[in-house]
Amino acid sequence: MPKASTQLVGQSPAFRKALQDAAVSAKQDAPVLVYGETGSGKGVLAEYIHRKSGRPGRLVSLNCASFQQNLFESELFGHMKGAFTGAVKDTPGLFEAAQGGTLFLDEIGDTPAEIQPKLLRALEDGVVRRVGGTKEIDVDVRLVCATNRDLKDLIGAGKFREDLFYRINSFVVTLPPLRERTEDLRELALFFLDEASNGVSHNLAVEAIEALERYDWPGNVRELKHLCQSLAALAPAPVIGRDDLPAEYREPGSHRDPSTIPWTERLADQLTTDLAGESDNLHERYKTELEQVLVRTALEQCGNNQSEAARRLGISRNTLARIINSV
Repeated sequence: MPKASTQLVGQSPAFRKALQDAAVSAKQDAPVLVYGETGSGKGVLAEYIHRKSGRPGRLVSLNCASFQQNLFESELFGHMKGAFTGAVKDTPGLFEAAQGGTLFLDEIGDTPAEIQPKLLRALEDGVVRRVGGTKEIDVDVRLVCATNRDLKDLIGAGKFREDLFYRINSFVVTLPPLRERTEDLRELALFFLDEASNGVSHNLAVEAIEALERYDWPGNVRELKHLCQSLAALAPAPVIGRDDLPAEYREPGSHRDPSTIPWTERLADQLTTDLAGESDNLHERYKTELEQVLVRTALEQCGNNQSEAARRLGISRNTLARIINSV
């Protein structure tokens, strides 16, 4: 495995909790279910669990959303020569390839309904049968699954077997999205810049970091990695400033409809209008008091969940913490 892909960067409490849970689960042979949004790093966490497990076999991965049903079974369990058109030789599946190691099934919720009972049997009995074959093959495989969907919702919709869910649900690890761990953003960005820099040292100006912290990161860590690769290639100077960022990162939401602008911004605009012509000291005092009122209100509405409060207010968790600590 490439060294860079196995790195897990960040010190935020939510991320460290996920890493701690993964380390505990790694020492067991029971399946692990990783929840996380697309791009949050579920595959990297699966690599971490495999390394920590000490299992001598390989880590083998399959994205369950990327295969048609007629190919899925053959990919997972293998096939015999002549089992179907194009099957010109006996071919082992991923269960056999992962013998003694770890099988990572990404987007497990997209597993075809017809395959789910066969997957359940492989997990419960430790045997697989190739497509077109009659021989049962013993397999010793540790399963790690990942999903960005609520499997219980899929169970309710009849799209996922409840017995399979409980079989893969022995250990649950939840990866936070990047917008809930913005205190890790600078460390992550510098890591990705260094990874992509080809020996040229890059850094990020404070204004650039602050702009990135205000962005919502729908693509999570994967999106940040791709941005840093682009910045490393195109940035004109070693220190990347706010003006070097693409527009959507430099001024996130700058072209939004007014009805979608966070209410902190609308109130701040109104405050500026109301205090026009007043002294700077008065502006600052009212701004500070307004920030504190808004944060207290948001925290009450969110049950003191700081990540959710920051999201609703349209600010980073670091900014939220600053306002809280200033009270």
